[in-house]
Amino acid sequence: MLTAMNGRSTELTQLLKEHGPNVRHRIASRTPVRYQAFFDVDDVMQETYAQVFTLPEGALQHAFEAWLYRVAENNLKDLIRYCDAKKRNAQAKSADSISNMTAWSELAFKLLSDDSTPSFQVRRKELIALLRDEIQQLPDAYQFIVFNYDLGTMSMEQVAQELRCSLGAAFMRRNAALSRLRQRVKLRSMAS
Repeated sequence: MLTAMNGRSTELTQLLKEHGPNVRHRIASRTPVRYQAFFDVDDVMQETYAQVFTLPEGALQHAFEAWLYRVAENNLKDLIRYCDAKKRNAQAKSADSISNMTAWSELAFKLLSDDSTPSFQVRRKELIALLRDEIQQLPDAYQFIVFNYDLGTMSMEQVAQELRCSLGAAFMRRNAALSRLRQRVKLRSMAS
């Protein structure tokens, strides 16, 4: 497994071929029927596989299949939470009421919502510059989602259509993008 993580994508692909079907079956059995019209289990697995290829070296310390299942299960839970929030209109946003600077501030707040230090307001401009820099480091699809959904005026449905993926897959990519941003921004802000 560690050999696979050290840049040998063919070995990692082999691990996924070996363990992926078992994980997919387990995730399919855990997917409530009421959500199956919104997304496919393959959406969950696709995002899970994408996350495998972006892991830093040495990230896996346990059995590969158990780890793969945990990532897929977390992706499924995130997607179910999104479906539930969408039903309650918690994800609704008005493009008319959000200025560009407000959108950047809101994104910063989403990523660092547990940062309650008084210097947070003072560092806002620095944080926005840092966000811009870190967003540029994301894969293209993740950048597209952050710029057009979180900072722009596109709905998640429009984003999914542009990316030619299901709504569920677009949401999972957004979650992955924000998670990466959160980690990278926190690391950089702690270093400064």
